[in-house]
Amino acid sequence: MLKARYALIAVVLLVIISIKLLLVCKVSDKEAITLTKAFCAKMAVAYNYEPWVLTTTFQRLMLHFREKEVVVGKTGDYKLSVDINCNNKEVVGFHNYDLRDQVFKKYNISFDNRKPCKWPPFLPESDAKKVIFSLANKIGLPQNMEFSYIALDKATGTWSATWKRKYNEYTYENDFIHIDVMAVDGEFVSYGKFFLGEPCPTVVKIPKEKAIEEGLKRVYKFLIDERAKKHLRDYVVMSAELKIVQPNAWFGIMTPFYKSKSRLAWVIVYELKDKTDRKLVEDVDFKYKFIFKYDAATGKFVGGDYSR
Repeated sequence: MLKARYALIAVVLLVIISIKLLLVCKVSDKEAITLTKAFCAKMAVAYNYEPWVLTTTFQRLMLHFREKEVVVGKTGDYKLSVDINCNNKEVVGFHNYDLRDQVFKKYNISFDNRKPCKWPPFLPESDAKKVIFSLANKIGLPQNMEFSYIALDKATGTWSATWKRKYNEYTYENDFIHIDVMAVDGEFVSYGKFFLGEPCPTVVKIPKEKAIEEGLKRVYKFLIDERAKKHLRDYVVMSAELKIVQPNAWFGIMTPFYKSKSRLAWVIVYELKDKTDRKLVEDVDFKYKFIFKYDAATGKFVGGDYSR
């Protein structure tokens, strides 16, 4: 009995130590402020207040991804913010709130998105793209990034460009970089680098048809009510792609928490073929879409999501 008690105490202590190690941020407050100043200098971003550390947060419900947020300005009136990765000391986020506010005020644009915005002419897409690519060169994007698209958001008055991360020609599901500029003049307003994945084996042994079949079985399991199960064939495959994912299934059950180990997986998306059919939607308990992921090498279920 005494040995068992000591063993339990040892396990508890090990868990506590492991959690503490996960929570350690390798970037000191002083370093974070120095990195912030260096980034702003490189990107020619001006500010009038001394940067200070606001908080340290988790990214995407993954304990080993922590960021230190540095802000400029007073509490409740931040002029800009910079996010520093706690592990590699890299700037992974930037938002210039002051610039955005100044542009809105200059052109008398309401911050209430329910009111129509009467913006002056925006930069053409080709010009905005040139400006954004110039900013990307200054920041220094990794070589494994592939330009995806550029889009205009008329409500916020921004051009936003996105790059997707790749490995061995396969795209990471949720790893990307975005750069935003104000659409009226091309001024740099925000940047974000969201990397969760790691290089992993890219062997494909499971055919797409097999993954689709397994996914359909799992859709059936989610349709708990017998009335809903009759509508299994009302879900159609919208896409079936190989992507590098972060598993979020534990013991075969989907969770909101993601594992750090990446896997190449078949990502299968099923959606109702007629979302306008009210009776159909009610019968399936408003479950519009399912996403299931299967390890491309083993066929093991590694995660997914569903929408209501």
